[in-house]
Amino acid sequence: MAALVAGIAVTAAVPGPTAPTGARIEQSGFATIEVAPVTPAAKSEPDSRPKSEAGFYALDNGISQAEAMKRIDEQRAIFPEFEKLLGTLRAKEKGNFTNARMVHKPDWAYELYFKRDAAGTLAKYTKNRRFRPATALYSLAELERIAKPWTDRFRAHRLTAGWGMDDTWGTVDVMMDVTEEEYRSIAVKEGWGPVPVPIKLSFARPLPVPSADERARPYVRIFAQNDRSTGMQLEAAQSGKIYLKDGCAWVKFVNNPAPSLAYFHRETGVGLDAEGYLALIDRSSGKAKGRFGETFTWGGPNSVKEDSPMVKDLRASCGDAPLFNVGNPESRNVFTKRYSR
Repeated sequence: MAALVAGIAVTAAVPGPTAPTGARIEQSGFATIEVAPVTPAAKSEPDSRPKSEAGFYALDNGISQAEAMKRIDEQRAIFPEFEKLLGTLRAKEKGNFTNARMVHKPDWAYELYFKRDAAGTLAKYTKNRRFRPATALYSLAELERIAKPWTDRFRAHRLTAGWGMDDTWGTVDVMMDVTEEEYRSIAVKEGWGPVPVPIKLSFARPLPVPSADERARPYVRIFAQNDRSTGMQLEAAQSGKIYLKDGCAWVKFVNNPAPSLAYFHRETGVGLDAEGYLALIDRSSGKAKGRFGETFTWGGPNSVKEDSPMVKDLRASCGDAPLFNVGNPESRNVFTKRYSR
């Protein structure tokens, strides 16, 4: 009998030397794990985060909390003047003024960006030293014209979930859902040249841990997951039991008895935890995130469609039940104890 694990054909009728802890091995050679002890939560660490806005400001900018409090008060006092100046520039310097940003190092100020004669233009409207002139390389409309051919092709190849345009620093910041190596391979194949100077690509980090550990492969028919890194997604907390039945991963929601086939994000893999339980693994760190057979929590709801990567293989291996995207789930025991501190 052949099986697909993370898209790779393997022989599944020959289990490994030691079955996972608590697993029942079916005649097919695959595992069933419907219940497992919860994953122990790590020892609580003292919360050393700042307790106030001034504390975070001081930490971010390498200043004392007293200096942070002084700056925050100054910024609040000047904000009405800034809003008035912003409205004036947008009305009277249309086509020249682009936008403003606040800077904090070495001291704080509002930088106001112009396409032409930044210093001379700003001097016509204010002498306040907290308002500084700066030169804008591109307007928002110019950035949109430069970016569109590239963002269109990126979306067509499922390479990005979003981007942002900054008409102060003059950049188009694109969050790529693939690693730099994967992007370069696609770019060469498609004959794409270098991206224009304003476009800055931020690549997904490579995942050093495989989707399916060799010790887990014989017991799982298929570990269906996306082939793109997780970008922007919905983050409402969802919860349910994720379990294994004859090598197929299922999810059963709290207060809903009807199970669905589980579909995972790219950053989650399958392997064994320290006690030998078949578990979901963080592919960045290699740490176990929870065991098949326990209740998990994940961010959602996020979609999975019939044409999503690996769904056709999932159907062939596990049938035509409803699908549900469980994203990058974590043991609810671990999740709850971490956020209840």
